[in-house]
Amino acid sequence: MSNSHRDAIAAFLETELGLEPGTYQDSDALFSTGRLDSFSLVDLLVFVETRLHRSLRTAETTLANFDSIASLSAFMAISP
Repeated sequence: MSNSHRDAIAAFLETELGLEPGTYQDSDALFSTGRLDSFSLVDLLVFVETRLHRSLRTAETTLANFDSIASLSAFMAISP
């Protein structure tokens, strides 16, 4: 897992989406548990495309890839 991706994702979730620092683990489910909502998912997708410079295909925008900081960081590490 890229620490830079992980750190950028965590910072975005905290500063832009209101996730409280110290209240989560990287492996915690964020969307499937209702901690973050579908509007937050759209914001996260825009963040990935604009600030992490990763174009996303529709097939890649799955809960498996975006439900936790760990899963998104792993997805970013293996994606072109």
